[in-house]
Amino acid sequence: MSIFFSVREAVEMAISTERSGQAFYQTASKLAREKSLEELFRGLAEEEEKHLKTFQGFYDTLKERPETTPYNWEEAKLYLKALVDSRFFTGPDTAINLAREAK
Repeated sequence: MSIFFSVREAVEMAISTERSGQAFYQTASKLAREKSLEELFRGLAEEEEKHLKTFQGFYDTLKERPETTPYNWEEAKLYLKALVDSRFFTGPDTAINLAREAK
């Protein structure tokens, strides 16, 4: 079954992904034992922040357009959150677990 998303939905997924990525890299930076890794992860978190601002700008442009809103928004939000959570960064806990495994 094919599922189609509006532009607004795609931008919302991108925003969620960037937030998750930023949290992941911030946590990884705090857990890094080497200065070079800490700086690398901090830099990646900063890049995620730039991406987030870009997508937020797109979203602000789209939010006034009613044709970008799905019929059943609550159901769509739950689906999109599950999709993003399962396919991208899974949050700071993942960074903590990866750091523990790397010991």
